[in-house]
Amino acid sequence: MESGVSTENWQLGLFYRNEYHLRFTPETARFYQDKQLGVPSVSGKIYQLGLHGIQYEVTGLRAGFQFPLNEFFDLTIRGDYLEGQSLRLLDLQASGNLATLSSWRDIHDLQFQQSYSGQDALLDKLGVPEGRQSDGIGYALGLGLSYDQGLLSFQADVDNWLGRIYWDQALKTTLEMQDGTHGTWFPVFPDYGRLGRLTQQLPIEVKIAGQWQTTLDWALTVRTRITKGHQFNWLGVEWNRDSAIRLRGELEPIAKAVGINFEMPWGEIGVSSDNINWRDAHYLALQAQFQFYW
Repeated sequence: MESGVSTENWQLGLFYRNEYHLRFTPETARFYQDKQLGVPSVSGKIYQLGLHGIQYEVTGLRAGFQFPLNEFFDLTIRGDYLEGQSLRLLDLQASGNLATLSSWRDIHDLQFQQSYSGQDALLDKLGVPEGRQSDGIGYALGLGLSYDQGLLSFQADVDNWLGRIYWDQALKTTLEMQDGTHGTWFPVFPDYGRLGRLTQQLPIEVKIAGQWQTTLDWALTVRTRITKGHQFNWLGVEWNRDSAIRLRGELEPIAKAVGINFEMPWGEIGVSSDNINWRDAHYLALQAQFQFYW
């Protein structure tokens, strides 16, 4: 969420970010999918689990300037000053093997790492004082390059090219899960008393979009998004009316997903999936963006 002022060449604004990134192995996704669909367990089947997730929340000040390079190219430089009053960071890592037998499951080498502050059910049970605060400051730099030749245009952006947040008095809770013995019960031993300085590195995100205007109302589009080791590519056909109303249908060939995107002067909404029933989908993407001018 962002609010600010802008002109043709510069922008200045305040923003709020809450992001969640997940990286996992195909077998981890398959295990979750089997569980969600109620697929019967196969005795002796082993899943090699690998999961890493990070979620963070921050507010900040953004400034950007656009430099015209020539008649067709523009370069944009963005800088963010980040500030946090209460740490909201979850860092989860899990690895090991899960063996499905006739009556029990066994998990090896599974570890959780969490850093956060404020009231939390686990911390409350452990007797950690409520409302513990952690102050953080940081920065993020971004670059953008655009090309517009009328019928052909593209935009490339690199967010968090350099980006870090430095937290003071960060409370870190570590949960280590031992091997299971029967059923789904796994002993967990928390270690929660550590306070210190935490350096959070923001994930780099690359976005590239291109468009070829084939007729007055129709265009071919291509988009790529790369983040945390994942790459998504969309091929699309777009119908536009006076550059104010845009309707785009897209295909993600690797995930075999289709999507639709609707854009108006006040914002943009879109959805992509590889299954009509979103609960059974391997690939699901939702997008919503709203803009207000005064």
